[in-house]
Amino acid sequence: MRTTFFSTHCSIVVVFLLLSACSGEKRENLMLRESPMWSQFITAGHDSFMLGRYATAQTQYRKAFDLAFLHDSAYGLEEAGYNLAVTQLTENQPQKALETVQVTRKAVLLRENKPLPYLLLVEAAVYDRLGRYEKAEYLAQELLDVPNTEIAARAALILGVAADRRGDYFLLEKAIARLERFKKPLSLTHLADLDELQARSLRKNNPAQAIILADQSAKIRQKIGAYHDMLRALILEARIAETMGLQNKARGLWMRAAQSASVMLGKADTLSKLDTMNTATLAQLALSVTESTESEK
Repeated sequence: MRTTFFSTHCSIVVVFLLLSACSGEKRENLMLRESPMWSQFITAGHDSFMLGRYATAQTQYRKAFDLAFLHDSAYGLEEAGYNLAVTQLTENQPQKALETVQVTRKAVLLRENKPLPYLLLVEAAVYDRLGRYEKAEYLAQELLDVPNTEIAARAALILGVAADRRGDYFLLEKAIARLERFKKPLSLTHLADLDELQARSLRKNNPAQAIILADQSAKIRQKIGAYHDMLRALILEARIAETMGLQNKARGLWMRAAQSASVMLGKADTLSKLDTMNTATLAQLALSVTESTESEK
């Protein structure tokens, strides 16, 4: 299995895809997949991840990563390294995730010269989280037209969000256009992504429509359990409300966002204290999960 970008737990959504052996797969990869120890590490990692026990998941995925080195398996390195990086990013450790992705890519390419779209996708997400938006945009654009629809869709979202943060409206519109080309009807995930990017595009010239789209995006993501993406949509909605002079509505949205962020950060004990915080402090707490305070060098 591979943990990918389509779940309820990360800012880059996570789903489990079973990777089936193909006829051309090398024997060492088959041997690794048949290893009880490999299965134990990967399964334990997945189970821990889904329970929100990210430190434990990291430990298990790292064991799988080491075992892949022992087997000299490019397949195993890609899968375990990818899962480890996603888990680190989910646990708000983007720098560690970046190091994992870079080590994994070098190790895989040393063994096989092959496209690595999953690794490029998580790397784009990491750069976005680190505030290195130009690099996030560059990698995301590389993935817009890959055959895998889910990778292309997530790349479009990363591109659009990074472009908006840089004020690059040409790339924001390019990301929107990519999502609009997907076959209709759109899945709930893709519909929420499109609503968010359109809200970002409209928020200056048509904030009344933008706030409706941001709200729709947040509600869809709440429904499907994409909570990090939901948090980002709530933050966007709060910012639009502020520009419209709707201060009470904005504070309510920042409060909701801060509550979600507190739980994501493992600080549920702070929930009772949020009512005493001013709006700026609530916003800072919410933003600590979704945006970097560092700028690109």
